[in-house]
Amino acid sequence: MKSPRSQPIGNSCLRAYVLATAICGGVVHLPAASAADADLPAALQAKVDASLVKAVAWLKAQPRKGGAESSLTCYALLKGGVPHDFPELKRHADSLLRKMASGSYQGISDPAFHTYEAGCDAMFLEALDPVLYAPQLQEIRDYLVRRQLPSGGWFYPAVPPGPSGDTSITQYGVLGLWAIQRTGIDVPRQVWGNIAKFHSATQRFDGGFTYHPYAADAQATKSTAAMSAAGLGSTLVAQLILFGPNAEAEPREPSRRRFGVLEQLTEQAPKAPRKTSGESGVSREVFKKIIPGAERAVERLFNDGLNGPHPIYFLYGCERAGALLGSSSLGGLPWYERGAEFLTQRQQADGSWEVNTSYSAATQTAFAILFLARATKSLVPQSRTTPRKVGTGLLVGGRGLPTDLTNVNLDDGSVKRRVPKQGVDTLLTELEQPTEASVREIQQTIVEAVELDRPEELVGQTERLRRLLDHPKPEVRQVAVWALARSGDLRDAPRLIAMLQDPDVVVVWEASLGLCVISRLPMGVAPAGEKEPLPIMPPGAASESAEPAPEFDVWRQKTIAAWDAWYQQVRPYEERDDQRQLRHR
Repeated sequence: MKSPRSQPIGNSCLRAYVLATAICGGVVHLPAASAADADLPAALQAKVDASLVKAVAWLKAQPRKGGAESSLTCYALLKGGVPHDFPELKRHADSLLRKMASGSYQGISDPAFHTYEAGCDAMFLEALDPVLYAPQLQEIRDYLVRRQLPSGGWFYPAVPPGPSGDTSITQYGVLGLWAIQRTGIDVPRQVWGNIAKFHSATQRFDGGFTYHPYAADAQATKSTAAMSAAGLGSTLVAQLILFGPNAEAEPREPSRRRFGVLEQLTEQAPKAPRKTSGESGVSREVFKKIIPGAERAVERLFNDGLNGPHPIYFLYGCERAGALLGSSSLGGLPWYERGAEFLTQRQQADGSWEVNTSYSAATQTAFAILFLARATKSLVPQSRTTPRKVGTGLLVGGRGLPTDLTNVNLDDGSVKRRVPKQGVDTLLTELEQPTEASVREIQQTIVEAVELDRPEELVGQTERLRRLLDHPKPEVRQVAVWALARSGDLRDAPRLIAMLQDPDVVVVWEASLGLCVISRLPMGVAPAGEKEPLPIMPPGAASESAEPAPEFDVWRQKTIAAWDAWYQQVRPYEERDDQRQLRHR
């Protein structure tokens, strides 16, 4: 009998959900997101954390001028940890609704930058509330697809005759469509295939990219650091959509179980691509041609990028490429450490950046926040080659097995680590900056400490748990969701609803179970007008496959809508008559 590839912590706990401990607590604004990186020196990590706090505080206080900059800065605030109910986010979202009041995407504030604006608008709305703003995201999708050129790229409104495209503009078309794709809205595969063809046709002989590859001047021949990072990132997004996060891996049969206690390391087949309509017209070989050369070009041009006219814009491109590659290095270059050093040294006393005059201080600060907070990392599905440690205490493939076997128990065929004397506070400190070997141990130990031994120790930890919802490791987000659901504070329900959008299916499953706990609806929630509750487990989540079932997106949309409607009925009185209630009327 096959064992599930992974389970949420709360799966076994739901049967005993009445043991959840209720604690009192107010709504606490999230601080700037931690960008904890296992490879970053501790002193530099402390500077990064302090830099993020200052930067987010400065950007929150700035006026919004409209256009692409406003959507970019609001998106950066969300990724920097600002809560979704921050009034400035609502005001900007309302301005976008007015722009699309006619039922189509129009009213671009500056036609020359139409694709930049559309891409940033999509990123912001998807991050703020992908369900509420699904109609607007569909309109932006239609707009971007219409604007894609036959070459596969995007350009300014006045398109010259013949093949055309701008690598910088194209990356924002790609970012906007990727945000829309993540909501489950269909973006035709041919669009992604054409993006790959554009970058295949315009890659320079040295592996890099330039701004205007079809122009008749020097911009057509000389690779630049910023455009090489942009081209690499856009190509990696197209590869992710078409072939999944393990695009270069070959399918392998899962290994058999051994010994009955430890399961042999299971090599998973690559994730199937998210279902999109039509054919892409490109093969994996196209990406194998583009990506290695582009990565080498970014490594070679890195110093040029930092010393060039757009260093922070360049670093945000590196952040996307590094996250999509799943690596802290580009070639042999520690891109994040180098970029973090650059930014922390050049931040102004007020928390902003103004390294050059090509962009406003607000735009440069937004790019810096997105880099330091590792904004893209949580958007990329993690390719798991080993099943995650589950709530029953199973240790898979020997990973997570304590080196000191005096600290483990054998319980019903499973190896369990004994709950240590340190409290939940100490365990959460370990969880905030875990190593790869420790995260599974910490996860299970927190569960055992809270559920079986010291549930009262969750008191006072809600702020830290909320911050951990944005952690790049899915295992950490999973335990944060589990614990937050058992905090007993109903005002955290919207955060759990938001986690149903997580790119990791097990985190989504955990959030679904957590909502059953915090709502005291152990059978789940039913859509409006229906008696039968929706399934608690996402379709296909417990299978051996690394990719959820095709009907997963439909389940997710319905589940979010049903829980959102439930929360409108039960939420605290101080939250009544707000934006969400008005939109439901």
